Amino acid sequence: DREAGRTDAEARLVEEMSDRFPESLEVQLLAVESLLQDRSDGRAALNMLSTLSVPPDNARMSLRRQLHAFDAYMLLELPDSAGAALDAVPERYRESRTVLERRERLGG
Repeated sequence: DREAGRTDAEARLVEEMSDRFPESLEVQLLAVESLLQDRSDGRAALNMLSTLSVPPDNARMSLRRQLHAFDAYMLLELPDSAGAALDAVPERYRESRTVLERRERLGG
């Protein structure tokens, strides 16, 4: 749906999936992504992120959480908070292409 430009349909499907699988961190992070990409709702994304608990030993999910936080703060035009979100990325991912691209959006 998203690729076909039906972002409302995409958002509804992801929201339904999120409601059906509240225990799945993967699904909940997908729901945050949908709030950002399909609805451009940074505030709702941050609210949802604040309810998610990422296990400290799951660096990949922590990376996703922080990237979504960055994107939400950028939508809200809060670059200092976006930078802080990147600062909280797990050490092993700080030089990844995705993180570096976002740093570049902040001006380095």
